[in-house]
Amino acid sequence: MTLKILLLILVFSMVLRSILFLSITAYWPSAAYYADHLCSSIMFIAMAAASFHQFKIDRDKLSFIVGGKITIYQVALSATIAILLLMLTFGESAIFTKTVAQYDIEAAYRLGKFHVEAYNSHPFFSLHVFTFIICSVIFPAIFEELFFRGLVFRSINKNKSFFLSAVLTSAIFTAIHFSKTLFIGTFLFSLALSYLYAITGSLRTCMITHATFNLLAFISQYYFDFHRIRSINELNEWHHWIPELSLLAVALIAFGWMTYISKDAIKQASLPALPPVEHSDERQRPAHRYSS
Repeated sequence: MTLKILLLILVFSMVLRSILFLSITAYWPSAAYYADHLCSSIMFIAMAAASFHQFKIDRDKLSFIVGGKITIYQVALSATIAILLLMLTFGESAIFTKTVAQYDIEAAYRLGKFHVEAYNSHPFFSLHVFTFIICSVIFPAIFEELFFRGLVFRSINKNKSFFLSAVLTSAIFTAIHFSKTLFIGTFLFSLALSYLYAITGSLRTCMITHATFNLLAFISQYYFDFHRIRSINELNEWHHWIPELSLLAVALIAFGWMTYISKDAIKQASLPALPPVEHSDERQRPAHRYSS
């Protein structure tokens, strides 16, 4: 399993997504929201299908990558990490917005998607929300974790140390999420999931964390969007950022404590290597050896 091939698959899938999205929206501009999610889903499926075909990932290897069943404690741990990562993201967003506002307050207001009044949200039980949950919560949690943690991370870890492999995987993960302005949070998100995968021995914990994070981010943005309801002048006043900065402080303290109590497991974190890919010509060699 080579990193170059995985990156080529990733680039191909992203190009395919862009072509499909531009083609659909060229004829149906009003369907941009659904086209975006549909094309993203196709990209995820293409990534998985191409990777599984290229590296001969059968049911046994897939079970090996995903790992065993998880406990209730691990489910709770995964959900807790998702909440803490979201809190960290709120804090990073506050610092980013406050910094940009020092130079261009209008740009900061626009990038932060702030607004003066609350806007009407779609009913939770609607096609709009259902599409988001399927295409932006469930699919990314499954396919991105299979690709980045299960394949890319494992591929790099064959020749690099565990820590460097986690860092490089997180850098690639952050690079493809270029549309987000919160690069530090995205990087730490991926880094945390890499260690969670190794410590728990199950990719399911990463999938739960990923899905929980995306779902809570969606709910907080569209249904509990109080932190974005503010005037443009409030961006430069520190006391308006106390809630977000408090969340950041709690998240950092919690992650520090979790790192401390898990320091031995973190130091010993490792991934077992996948069985080598057996090509068709290699399977036939024993027969040739004994043929006359």
